[in-house]
Amino acid sequence: MRALLVFCFMLAAAGWQVSAQQQRSGVDDAARGRSLAILICANCHVVARDEPNKPILQQPTPSFASIARRNTLDPVWLKTFLTSTHRGADNPKGMPNPELLDSHASQIIAYLMSLRSAAVGLPTWDVTPSCRGAANAGYVAKSSDQLKNCIDREQRTRQQLEGAWSTFPILDRNECIQSIKWFEPTYSELATCLEMRTQVKSTPELGTPQPK
Repeated sequence: MRALLVFCFMLAAAGWQVSAQQQRSGVDDAARGRSLAILICANCHVVARDEPNKPILQQPTPSFASIARRNTLDPVWLKTFLTSTHRGADNPKGMPNPELLDSHASQIIAYLMSLRSAAVGLPTWDVTPSCRGAANAGYVAKSSDQLKNCIDREQRTRQQLEGAWSTFPILDRNECIQSIKWFEPTYSELATCLEMRTQVKSTPELGTPQPK
């Protein structure tokens, strides 16, 4: 019986590891797709709020954020959109053909889908299991108070995140959510992830000359 339980645990752990690797791969594809889209598509589209240059068209085409909000959006529709809406004799106002490799198209699609996922907004999580685990690790006599304090603290953190949610880059929101959502996530962990990403971006790289 014990050997069976150990085997089941190992099987479940392997499943969690594969799931985490798949999620990490999806996030990496979205990040690469964002970089590609800024390089290839940003002359006509607003790809990201922090892209280095504005579109050169006087009347820019739909932004990636607005495309991500379309009801018809799914990977199949995007694949068709990227490969069949190009300018030609039968479609003089169509999009120029970016001549994407299949892998590049898949990465740009992953980025657009990440925008759709992040556009849903701040997730709603039940923090009780995580707070109960933290409370049970303390003194038994104080565990109920610790549980209540933890839940109250998490709700305050959620309210703070709600107020600042739109200030965080969409890709940062999505990557932080994907990185913690599989193991009793908390709003404190989400806030910490977003703060760390913000700090990393604001920290000068080594060797970069600093203004005097």
